[in-house]
Amino acid sequence: MAKSPTTTHSAATALRRRQLLTFALTAGATLASAVQPSRTEPRVGLDKWTYIHADDSREPSTGKERGDFGIGVADSNGDGWLDVASGPYFYRNPGADMTKAPWPRVTLPSDPEAGPESGRRLDAGLLFSVDGNGPARDILAQALPNIVWLHAEDPEGESWSAKVVAQMPAVGHGNGRTIKLAHIVPGNKRPDIILSAGGGTHLLQIPDKPEAGSWPIMKITQTEHDEQKGIGIGDIDGDGHLDLVLGVGIKLPQVEWWRNPADGSANWVRHSIGNTVNAAKMLEATDVNGDGRLDVVATDSENEDSHIFWFEAPADPLKEEWARHDVGRGYNGLDSLSVADMNNDGSPDIVIGETKDRLRLVIYENVNRGTSWNEHLIDEGKESHKGALAADFDGDGDLDIVSIAYFGFKDLHVWRNDNGRAQRTQ
Repeated sequence: MAKSPTTTHSAATALRRRQLLTFALTAGATLASAVQPSRTEPRVGLDKWTYIHADDSREPSTGKERGDFGIGVADSNGDGWLDVASGPYFYRNPGADMTKAPWPRVTLPSDPEAGPESGRRLDAGLLFSVDGNGPARDILAQALPNIVWLHAEDPEGESWSAKVVAQMPAVGHGNGRTIKLAHIVPGNKRPDIILSAGGGTHLLQIPDKPEAGSWPIMKITQTEHDEQKGIGIGDIDGDGHLDLVLGVGIKLPQVEWWRNPADGSANWVRHSIGNTVNAAKMLEATDVNGDGRLDVVATDSENEDSHIFWFEAPADPLKEEWARHDVGRGYNGLDSLSVADMNNDGSPDIVIGETKDRLRLVIYENVNRGTSWNEHLIDEGKESHKGALAADFDGDGDLDIVSIAYFGFKDLHVWRNDNGRAQRTQ
């Protein structure tokens, strides 16, 4: 049955409320940073991009010949250009056409409890403001079990203080893979932080005086595995509070959502969404089909037949089943996922990066409310692992892409979007 104008308006209003509530990160990039293009501008293409090799000399993770997991994106000095925090480094966007490479890089302090001579470096995964507004002059990093808060001592981020603010159990490969920022606890003046490690997902709260002492942390979901790798955030049930979308564990083909108790407690309740084919990996919550409900986009597996799905939200996600839809398959490792309106047509598109084999960066264009998808190969031969983040790095109104790698740990990749908007030069 066709929706009446009143029903359609109500659904759209509900969705807008949910989107306004969300202050989430995608693999560490703030929605405030990944600004969506204005719909007053025309729809643009998806096939014109400039690759920028922003760094080719990143060091491997401590004691291992592989890359770090963390990457965060925000404007650190208020100049309108998005900067990057990733692994042990802070990068300043060079501005202009952004092609001046390598990007200016600052090495962050080591784990303050281990000492500068220990070589126990930090893995930065979040670039943000502890106040929730103003320039993003703060970083959250891991050297598990230590969780470390860094603050820029100068506007350009040349010097950073570091303080251990909480602890969380390490995982088998060291640090957790996902950090996100969102207003989870009602009444909190500052945003909250979601991290996955130590057999579940943890909620870290920023106190009124963050410099004064430890930050409260608690486990809010449980898994038999080290971590729940992908984390989606959104108001799934429409009650005005942000919920979590998670995989059951890094080895199981199951996707679930956890209902926010809205009282700041650990009493989150698990609800099933559905199954992937292989182990569920990266997850995001978005309204794929424009019906006013938050659906879920998921990737699976680390093998040569990795899939992309979207799960369609029912009218009552507490009681009804979710329908699974295919988007793409045939990739070898999909540990990088973003969901954003890449062509300014008002519908969310899917950005994925491949970890092995062809190392493809691909945008799936959402056609006709998720009923079909047009595949756009942006680049190949450049690994993405915990990357493919979409954000407007140059402030020209379209979304660019940044990635880091696991095996090709030396590289920081940036793709500038040249599809139809004026290039900013100053």
